[in-house]
Amino acid sequence: MLSRKLALSLTLLLAVTAPAFATSGTSYASTNFGFATHSMPPSNVTRTQVQAELADWNKKQNALRRAGLLTTDQNGNSYGPTDTHSYQFVNGTLTHADALLHDTPRPSAAMTAEEKRQLHGLYGGR
Repeated sequence: MLSRKLALSLTLLLAVTAPAFATSGTSYASTNFGFATHSMPPSNVTRTQVQAELADWNKKQNALRRAGLLTTDQNGNSYGPTDTHSYQFVNGTLTHADALLHDTPRPSAAMTAEEKRQLHGLYGGR
């Protein structure tokens, strides 16, 4: 009888306190401390809205993966393609062998009058 009452009270206690931990601002941190506390601002977003936003984000990620513009490694990290820029030798000349645009203008170190004014405003006299 005692064990039944104990099990029932522990279940009830867990049911009441578990939602409180969802907004407590405690998360696991991979540091020497183990757990870190942080402020949790109040939110007006419902769980259903968050799940809908996550589903929309996953649809976009899956579309990028199908198009070959996003790759996921074995740890679940996503990254863009890294091998899109390529060259090849044609008639002894190194030429571009990819579909990227190669007509981007070179950057210039010369500043316009507006950029000089902003620089002076931000850093004073330099």
